[in-house]
Amino acid sequence: MIPRRSPRAGNPRPGFPGPFAWSLASLIVLGLAWWIAARELPDIILPGLGMTAAAVGRLLDEPETYAALGESLTTFACGLLIAAVLGSVLGLLAGLSEAARAALAPLLAILNAVPSVAWMGLAMIWFGLGAGPTVFLVVVTSAPILAAALQHAVRDRDPGFDELADAFDLPRAARLRHVTLPPLLSSARAALLAMAGLGWKLTVMGEFLTASRGLGEQLVVAKAHMQTDRVIAITVVLVCTWVLIEGGIRLLAGRQGLGIRSTRITSQLRPRATRPAGTDRPEQLPAPSQPAAIACQSVSLAHGECIIAEHLSFSAAPGSITAILGASGIGKSTLLRVLGGAAQPARGTIDRAPDTRTAWVFQEDRLLPWRSLEQNVALFAGVSSDVAQAQLAALGLGDAVHRLPTELSGGMRQRGALARGFLRDSGLLLLDEPFAGLDVRRRRALIHDLQRMQRERSRTIIFVTHDVDDALALADRALVLGGAPVARITAQLDLRHLGTDRALDDPALAAPRRALLTALLETPDALPGTQAHARAQSPSHPDTDPHH
Repeated sequence: MIPRRSPRAGNPRPGFPGPFAWSLASLIVLGLAWWIAARELPDIILPGLGMTAAAVGRLLDEPETYAALGESLTTFACGLLIAAVLGSVLGLLAGLSEAARAALAPLLAILNAVPSVAWMGLAMIWFGLGAGPTVFLVVVTSAPILAAALQHAVRDRDPGFDELADAFDLPRAARLRHVTLPPLLSSARAALLAMAGLGWKLTVMGEFLTASRGLGEQLVVAKAHMQTDRVIAITVVLVCTWVLIEGGIRLLAGRQGLGIRSTRITSQLRPRATRPAGTDRPEQLPAPSQPAAIACQSVSLAHGECIIAEHLSFSAAPGSITAILGASGIGKSTLLRVLGGAAQPARGTIDRAPDTRTAWVFQEDRLLPWRSLEQNVALFAGVSSDVAQAQLAALGLGDAVHRLPTELSGGMRQRGALARGFLRDSGLLLLDEPFAGLDVRRRRALIHDLQRMQRERSRTIIFVTHDVDDALALADRALVLGGAPVARITAQLDLRHLGTDRALDDPALAAPRRALLTALLETPDALPGTQAHARAQSPSHPDTDPHH
């Protein structure tokens, strides 16, 4: 989970010292404390600032310093590279397989529990002196850091994003780059920095203990001659080197996409359209597919071996809007998945054109938190960034296109999800409670947006809702699922005679509202056992959420 950034972050109050000022003040205080302490202590305990600065200068003038630094960096790089490979393999195996996790648990526990000095003693026996023991120490001590980070990142991945990629037919390469890897690489970046920091310290410690060539060996010599100023000078070089290493890792991680926010992307589903030379007109929306007709014939739905609905028969005409209502846990979302081809019916048939493409709007917005709003829409809808921005601007999100989902309100995120679904070139649009969790104002605004986009780009729309007013405001036809323990269609209402511009206080809506409410109130909730079984089979579907 990526934390939501505070709106105050990075924006200190006017006149209030910033981070750099505080860091500078801290260094000044430390330097002053050093100066005061050095005046009271002998040089062999704490040399003065001037004496230490002179020692640093002499150290930097010696060619042997750079040769030793090269040896230390080589040892460090070898150990870190091997640790990264080993940690990646162990972490991915433990995250992807329960059996592998159980088998690797004792090994990882041992690697974490054994003290570094014990590993070093064994390494000196096994490998003798030289760089070998130090490389071994870096590997066995830092590899578990990356292994643990990747294991948790793999196991904690949101399955809803995989379902999103499936629903929008995201190609394998695009799925890997934009859905699978970013959360793993974000965890790997933090782990790599921790590994590098620990590995650099262990490299110097290993050289110190084995007297192998490197800056650690120079520390041994300086310590033997009681040259405190030189010991501190070598420490300064080590600290400065680590600052450069850390900066290099952060820079490399950012360029390779290991950070959270990425650069501008174009659609992975189709080539980006180009504009004619010399024109500044915005790109036009791609021509939509024809609205698809779809029909259910005696369909039965099941969770595992348990039939939850049967004898479902209805049809949706091209360009129509159908609402499906029913109690929680009765199978509305399962029916929607079957209509979209994400699941198969237990019995019966779904008749639709074989080349019908489907777009989805889920109850949760399911926007990738590491991609901007525009990138989320362009990637999954299969349009260029310009088209995505134009549609988002039409929904009142023009100022938010480059912001991350965590920086947006719930209503803004849901409008982004609606734009993603409507821009996809599809004949069928399925919406799973798209207005759930929104207040009345945002709900009505989103319904108006949906009506406007339907007028501009007609689709066959089927949506699930608990709210009768949603159905009365949008639908040409409303179905009610009822009955327990096995659901059926208990009511079907044709609402086309109500027209398209409907006011919820219109007296003409009273009769259909009463009919829908009667059908819903006469429908008992799904049996607890059925809901529990449904949750066990499909934990990510809102229809099977006991709190829904």
